[in-house]
Amino acid sequence: MDVRVHRAHGVGQRARQRPVLVVELAAVDEFTNRIVNRRNGRIYQVIINTLSEDGDMIENEYVRLDDQGRIMRVTHATYRRILQ
Repeated sequence: MDVRVHRAHGVGQRARQRPVLVVELAAVDEFTNRIVNRRNGRIYQVIINTLSEDGDMIENEYVRLDDQGRIMRVTHATYRRILQ
């Protein structure tokens, strides 16, 4: 799968596209999947998505790796369904 990421780099700067290749999408269990992203032949990010049992929330863990595969940063995000 080829994904293009648009990213702004500051006020007044144009966003640029950077190719990202998703090389692995694996189900860990019925609520969790793992996505491995490569750029220029190396793994640079692993994303773990976990869906709540009620289906109203997704917890994401983003793990960034350096050129040697060492963890540089781990960030978390929670996405909640907005009911209308």
